Amino acid sequence: MSDIKTTVRQLFNQLANDYEKKAWLTYEVGQRLLERLDYMRIAPQKVLDLGSGSGQFGEAVAARYPDADVVAVDLAEKLLQQNKVAACVADAECLPFASQQFDLVFANLSLPWSFAPDAMLLEMQRVLKPGGLILFSSLGPDTLKQLNQAVAATLSFKAQPFFSDMHDLGDMMVKAKLADPVVDMEMLQLGYQDLNKLITEVEAEGLGLFFGDSLSALEESEVWQRFCENYHKQDDYYPLSYEIIYGHAWGSQVSNTAGINDNGEVSIAISSLRRKP
Repeated sequence: MSDIKTTVRQLFNQLANDYEKKAWLTYEVGQRLLERLDYMRIAPQKVLDLGSGSGQFGEAVAARYPDADVVAVDLAEKLLQQNKVAACVADAECLPFASQQFDLVFANLSLPWSFAPDAMLLEMQRVLKPGGLILFSSLGPDTLKQLNQAVAATLSFKAQPFFSDMHDLGDMMVKAKLADPVVDMEMLQLGYQDLNKLITEVEAEGLGLFFGDSLSALEESEVWQRFCENYHKQDDYYPLSYEIIYGHAWGSQVSNTAGINDNGEVSIAISSLRRKP
């Protein structure tokens, strides 16, 4: 496992106990993603909740499709312990499943954490049955732009453009041989009266990771004062933007059915996983 993935895993294990209570963005976007299933004519038998977190959306999908077997996958084992469906610790870029296993892959805000979304989309295509559905949400490059600008002005630090553009994701879906890819975007605009609360909520989502040690550096009183001056208010509020990207596509006939990946690792059958009692 790469150093960055180890860091992500450790971070979300640390956040696990309070994640479902405090990660409001994950919940809000997940609810909106679930609503998109209202427009999809599918009756899945096997569902992959990819990047499941604490499992609230895997449970919601299971309730929507009671005849389906739902499997939750996440990198953080402490988050998976809260799932009430079958669960598997795994890397989304190298899934331990045979090809063409799932009728639906549901991925709420998991793409931003792969750091190789093209590889993740390829894996999603590989495990998806022909005619199956991929439905995902992600974050675009304008996410947290006001915070990024204020940190940069205060500490001469600028986070890298770490989220993929909507058009780039669309291109990745085409290259992954997914059929009829569709992407769209909306902006969530928030306003805070308290910058401490703003940063606390960003960190509760795990997004502080992209700022390195800079958010901790703001705790020094003189630095904090400069930061507050550099964070420009709008209508007496500190604004914060989240660019939310939604995408869906259908499985094509192009898939590796061998059940062994390029590293020689053998895939496991869904039947080997059992729902928790």
